[in-house]
Amino acid sequence: MIWNNSMNYGAILGGILVIFSLIGYMFHTQNATIIQILNYLALGLLLYYGTKVLRDKYQDGYITYGRALASGFLISVFAGIIVSFFVLIYLKWLDPQTMETIKMQSQKIMLEKGYPQEQIDMSLKYISPNIFAIGTIFSFAFWGFVLSLIAAFLLKRDSNPIDDVVADDDNMSEKVSESEEVKKDDN
Repeated sequence: MIWNNSMNYGAILGGILVIFSLIGYMFHTQNATIIQILNYLALGLLLYYGTKVLRDKYQDGYITYGRALASGFLISVFAGIIVSFFVLIYLKWLDPQTMETIKMQSQKIMLEKGYPQEQIDMSLKYISPNIFAIGTIFSFAFWGFVLSLIAAFLLKRDSNPIDDVVADDDNMSEKVSESEEVKKDDN
């Protein structure tokens, strides 16, 4: 169940983040602080909510810290995969000029820092849409893990030992009843 829940909320989160990115690109504010804040806010809220749904709907209101952490992490990874596809499509086909701008800015910064031209040329070979897409997945995995540490702490709810004892007593009563019925059938 954790996989289905994580994929569902990861898809929702990925879709929201792609929409934020499209809005940012439409208004040329993709690097604006407000867009970045909205991205992290959406990431944190959807990790929390998706894990809360897993706990309350599918696990009878209980979830261990490790399972909550895994849920949040998986949600962020699935969202990262969706966003990375968007990044790849955007940088390769929708706005390839962005890659050239990034390369020029990177080259300018390295020249200002005094890097040798050979090192600059080598570094520029690694600036590509594919690398950005892969980096997006790792970035989401990292930040998702960090935020999931917090969400898991807030959502963790171990099962109640009294409920476990009552459930064990109920199971034991059922077993005794079944064995009595078997004895009656044998006689």
